[in-house]
Amino acid sequence: MHNKLTYFIFLMFSILFIIGMDVTESASDSSINYGRLMELIKLEDKGGSFFAFNDFEKYFDYDLHKASIEYFNERPDLVKKIRADLDNQPIRWRMKNISQRLLYVPETRKEYATIFERYCSEVIDNILKLTEIKNPYAKIRTLSSTMPENSETNGINAFIVHNLVKEYVATYVFSNDDQKEISIELTGRIFLGEIGSYSSYGYLNENGSFEFKREHFTIWQNYAKNPYTVLLTPAEETLHIALRSYTEKAIKDRIEN
Repeated sequence: MHNKLTYFIFLMFSILFIIGMDVTESASDSSINYGRLMELIKLEDKGGSFFAFNDFEKYFDYDLHKASIEYFNERPDLVKKIRADLDNQPIRWRMKNISQRLLYVPETRKEYATIFERYCSEVIDNILKLTEIKNPYAKIRTLSSTMPENSETNGINAFIVHNLVKEYVATYVFSNDDQKEISIELTGRIFLGEIGSYSSYGYLNENGSFEFKREHFTIWQNYAKNPYTVLLTPAEETLHIALRSYTEKAIKDRIEN
């Protein structure tokens, strides 16, 4: 079954590349020059400003916790000071809380925003025609400098950004045998490197049942060192969204078994 699924996805991508070639060749018939995409994708806007995608939320994230541990490991002088403040006794530590939110760098080049939005729309239209999948999207747009409205819609909002970052605030408590405590608050940012993402969250209820809740948006990053990952994003994410119910069912069945 896995081999068949892999072959189907590979076949789909092969078809999409052929479609992409046709789109590029016919670009001269429109005002959109898709030949510029390969060049524009590779250009990183290092001076771009960060804007909040959502508000801070409290939940554990292993990668962020790992980044905090690495911070302490790389600063033995800080650990030494904490130990001295705790009377050089054996130290216990715990993470008290951690909050996180998404930040994004908007795409400020109007030319690129226009070309990439049109490219995404045409690739998605071709996929929908080939597979006869119902269009899952409510809107596809490039984010500016304002926090997007993420209310429930009749469809998925696809937000295009230049770069995506996870910002966090974590509090760690260090204590000794005398119950003396020191709190350290860390803040940091991690570039996600996720070119496309559409999330489901699994919940185990008190009665033992298992359910999924999905985000009503997907975020696509239009910068990558490998431009093909960006070019494949609208195709790959459309298939992920369309097949999500089957993916969740397979995960649920495996957990319950």
